[in-house]
Amino acid sequence: MKQKLIILIIIICSCLNIIGCAKNENYKYGIGKDTVVVVGDGRFQILKGVESFSLYDLKKDKVLLDNVDEYYNDGKSRLYVFNNEMYVIIQYSDDLYSEYSERELSKEDYKIFKSDRMVKLIRSVPTKPNEIEYRTD
Repeated sequence: MKQKLIILIIIICSCLNIIGCAKNENYKYGIGKDTVVVVGDGRFQILKGVESFSLYDLKKDKVLLDNVDEYYNDGKSRLYVFNNEMYVIIQYSDDLYSEYSERELSKEDYKIFKSDRMVKLIRSVPTKPNEIEYRTD
């Protein structure tokens, strides 16, 4: 009886482990607790930091854009990311990354960046030390 109970517990724990790991099965690159936005195979992610949000390339292990203010994921192949100096368009279906100044943007892309589809990333002010809350509006 005791042996059957142990086997049952092992089977239940194994099933829970498999279910818990299933979330990341579609992503080639891992997703961490600081990930706010992930697109495509997970290569490009917006991560939250202590002071700001950053656009990160996990394949190159490199920050592509610091102080991210807004983003828009079209859900098909493009991620639009903006900070107060630079506009970035990631074509995640093709793993392409492009930076633009405002005057270099096409009219279509400019309209997207200025539209209400863009999601603002806001870091709320901590009320106590080490108590930072992140949210998207």
